[in-house]
Amino acid sequence: MKGTISDVTGLRVLETNFTSGKNKRRFSKPDGKPDFAKLAKLPTVLVAEYDQHPEVPVQIGFLQPPEFKVLDRSVYIPVFNASVLQAHPDLFGIQEGESRDTHWAVKDGSLFQKLNTLFKSNPELLQPPTATFNEVNPHKIAVMMPFKTEFHDAYDAIKQACQDEGFESVRVDELHDPVDISQQVLDLIRSSKYVIVDTSGHNPNVFFETGFAVGIGKKYIPLTSTPELRMPFDIQNTRFIKYDNDQNGRNKLKADLSKTLQTLKQ
Repeated sequence: MKGTISDVTGLRVLETNFTSGKNKRRFSKPDGKPDFAKLAKLPTVLVAEYDQHPEVPVQIGFLQPPEFKVLDRSVYIPVFNASVLQAHPDLFGIQEGESRDTHWAVKDGSLFQKLNTLFKSNPELLQPPTATFNEVNPHKIAVMMPFKTEFHDAYDAIKQACQDEGFESVRVDELHDPVDISQQVLDLIRSSKYVIVDTSGHNPNVFFETGFAVGIGKKYIPLTSTPELRMPFDIQNTRFIKYDNDQNGRNKLKADLSKTLQTLKQ
């Protein structure tokens, strides 16, 4: 799978230059059109065209019907750069020209087995980067959440709970360094002791940031004010702090978060 999520239901699905005839027949309807119900059951590699941009992130998950514009991303499979795909084209069945051609292809073999092989032979992909990133601040907590106005008061409750337990909470919009904001988010997660993630409304950036935090071994505290929304498959059994986004609910959020932070300090 390549390209942005909004591209996936376009015409470039199961083209025979990148998908074998056998797989094309297997995942097509009798009329020759792609069978998206079957395709949705396959684990998917989502990455933008990376021929000239090997630094773009690679995500693993399942595309969600009916529109296939949302990737139910695995937060336990770390995000890695497309340079890894460039270095291992045979492992992933990547053919000449695929890295510069947006499409949805089906490859032979088990993706999870391929990833297992990759991570066993490249264990550094599962470890925190050792480059020039800030050392971990034991008193700092990164907060990943929607920036919408409706969550400002919830963030105030989070900040107060962190402060009460001796931590400084930091959200990326509070930083003003003249650097790339995407890199700033990752650096903030790396340099923090813990990460709080508020998945309210299923913000895709928050899920991406949760996956990155898990991938580098950070302990994270998940919150949500929309528990009725179905969580991604690999965090469905995680214990969330659930809150109502009103005054009483935010007071309870502050109390529950304080108790969780107290537990982590023990």
